[in-house]
Amino acid sequence: MMKILQDIFTKNGHFNVFYALLLLAAVTLPMTTFLMLPIAILMLLNVVVEWNWRQKWQNIRQHKAVPSFFIFLSLYLIPFLGLILSFNKGRAMSCFDCYLWFLVAPVCCLTYDPEFFTNRRIRIVLKYFAFSTILHACILLGTATYRLLKTGDSSAFYYMKLSFLRHPSYVAMYSTFTFFLLLYFIHHYKKILSPPSVIAIILSLIILLTLIVLLQSKAGLIVFAILTVMWFVYFICHVRYKLAWGALFLALTVGLGILVFRTDVLPVNRLQETITQVQHHKEKPYGHGSSEIRLTVWKSTLEIIRKNLPWGVGTGDATDELCLNAIHKNYTNLIGHHFNAHNQYLQTLLTVGIPGLIILLTYCFYPLYFSIRKKDMLYLSFAVILIFNLLVESMFEIRAGVQFFSIINVLLWLLSVKKNPQIERNSSIQNN
Repeated sequence: MMKILQDIFTKNGHFNVFYALLLLAAVTLPMTTFLMLPIAILMLLNVVVEWNWRQKWQNIRQHKAVPSFFIFLSLYLIPFLGLILSFNKGRAMSCFDCYLWFLVAPVCCLTYDPEFFTNRRIRIVLKYFAFSTILHACILLGTATYRLLKTGDSSAFYYMKLSFLRHPSYVAMYSTFTFFLLLYFIHHYKKILSPPSVIAIILSLIILLTLIVLLQSKAGLIVFAILTVMWFVYFICHVRYKLAWGALFLALTVGLGILVFRTDVLPVNRLQETITQVQHHKEKPYGHGSSEIRLTVWKSTLEIIRKNLPWGVGTGDATDELCLNAIHKNYTNLIGHHFNAHNQYLQTLLTVGIPGLIILLTYCFYPLYFSIRKKDMLYLSFAVILIFNLLVESMFEIRAGVQFFSIINVLLWLLSVKKNPQIERNSSIQNN
């Protein structure tokens, strides 16, 4: 800890302020969005006060980040497009602070000299995020245990009652990423990890896996299953002598899945509920189950999109249009509620049309392309989490989604880029 504090309060002053704020953001993000807006504003002010734009452009070029910088920054164009297209300008303006981290993350993280913003420091930020996520998981499980002992209500361990600080989808998403981040750390740094560190990581993996299962987030469970298969294939194809470990990892996960979803171990089984709701959707098109509501919202969104191509209805009018269409089409399970599209691709097409969808798809699939080209399994895992979660939630309409994806995306991209070996060597010597 003292070494980290020395790093923060010596050398480059503006970078130290940025890095301290980034560490604070990494700790805060899994718990709450309360501090994230002031952190973003302070980061931007720090960049403006520094006022060395020419040097910052050189730093972007030194990171080999010119195309990536504009791709990551491009999503902040959506609030501007949405404002132009909206009649409700007041609601459209609220999108600017929601999307603010799409501006802050690339502008701040990619413009500092790689001699300061080294891979080691980026990994420390990710470790802070992982620690905060694990702490959050312990708080949720500990609180549920207390409620069970006090009231005898076992439902305290499931879904919304378990995740009382955040929506379960976001907690499951953070926990899934942290699970595979820890797997990445224990695989790549096993030679320098002490036995207590290995034990702590294994216990953390168990805690996170337990939380992911109990949260019963459908998207979270599906994404976790996809990533499990991917990492199994990775262990077999790319890591020598890891077939046994990969097979064991897959067998344990599959066995847990069968135990949970083919038995009555859990009183709540949202995946089975989803299958039932989808099967009965034709006979019961306007049911009030979460999957039935989502299917109706998608249908309603597509109806509005067809009438408003190629530009969309604007970020300020999307909710009103969905409400009016629900009344007009008599979608009884939507009337009286203010839903978004529950699919970010449809949401973007609804609000800013085809130009916005092109921007979104570029932003989402660029990490997939880049991670495959760099053979970076951790960044590829993040890309899968990004692409699949946006299929079932409008995560860029919620600050918790914007902040997670914008920050982690830039950090993992920086880790994937081949840094100057001499810079990394010099930084390592200075830090040690």
